Amino acid sequence: MFGLVFLLLIVVPVVEFYVLVQVADGLGWIPSIALLLAVSMIGASLMKWQAAGAFGRIQATMAQGKMPSKELADAALMIFGGALLLTPGFFTDAVGLSMFIPPLRVLARVLLLKRFSGKVSVAGAPSGFMFGTNFGARPGSTGRAGRTFIDVDEVQADRIPTTELPSDE
Repeated sequence: MFGLVFLLLIVVPVVEFYVLVQVADGLGWIPSIALLLAVSMIGASLMKWQAAGAFGRIQATMAQGKMPSKELADAALMIFGGALLLTPGFFTDAVGLSMFIPPLRVLARVLLLKRFSGKVSVAGAPSGFMFGTNFGARPGSTGRAGRTFIDVDEVQADRIPTTELPSDE
């Protein structure tokens, strides 16, 4: 893994510089730099707009009492894509923009799930995902999922016969 990261830290800047020189030869240096700045600004607004929609889908899925794994993966890929759009360079802009195109994002999500499927485990309630369904509810009230909320603390208690209790006299 360290070798892959080290290789990316060497290869990506070299590729970025090569592509920048090729684009600048065709457009000129000032238009190329202006294009990089414009893509970064558009990427920032695109990331903000798409992330808000993704977080709305995450909340909607959680409100249904389901685990939002697909939505969380999509949000993470869009944030990663937005970060790449903010990074100056045409190569990283192309990869970052691809994370905002739904079919390409699905492909990236499938590849990530294949890569990390045996390395990630999800813990949950035996009857399904229940996080947040009764969050903030008062004891005895019914939560959004229709389940009764009961606040239970572990308490050590011994029964004392009433004859042994001290009197209030």
